[in-house]
Amino acid sequence: MKTTLFSIFFLLSTSAVFSQKIHALSISAMTETTSYPFTRYLPIHPGLEVGATFWLKEKNNSKHQINAYLGGYHHKKLENGFYLRGEYAYTYSIKNIIGLDLPLGVGYQHTFYPGEVYEQNAESGNWEKMNHFGKPHTIVNCGFGLRILNLGKVQPFIRHESALDIPLYNGFLNLRTFLKLGINIKLNHE
Repeated sequence: MKTTLFSIFFLLSTSAVFSQKIHALSISAMTETTSYPFTRYLPIHPGLEVGATFWLKEKNNSKHQINAYLGGYHHKKLENGFYLRGEYAYTYSIKNIIGLDLPLGVGYQHTFYPGEVYEQNAESGNWEKMNHFGKPHTIVNCGFGLRILNLGKVQPFIRHESALDIPLYNGFLNLRTFLKLGINIKLNHE
């Protein structure tokens, strides 16, 4: 519970501090899997993520930025998940053509089992349908990606991320992988 409260506090304080100007918006389609990194990408468990860059510092060959994201995914047999997370991302520019993205973030995730949930009645031994309000998690993510930089305001990207769920079902940790394909749209501020 303490980690969840910390995550919510982090996201709210980050957005309050950096909300004066949005430098870029992003949208990505993704697939999610509960597996170790690079083990599988099929079957596809679809998802969508939208984000905004609230702080940006650019140097000759690099960018430092603070981003916030809202996203969700559908894993037919395991869970549906929704999350809100913040991240620090470092981008190294290779000849101002390709950017190598290295994100590190923390956030809040809520998951729901996609079917009916039953519980055994201790007195009768019968299985009874129960209300299921989902499970809260703190997520910590890291990853890497490639971004095309020299196309003007629109920058297509592909990103691989691993996220650790804390806690998952009775306190066990869970590692999930996201493969994201999207665009980053730079906004003008004059």
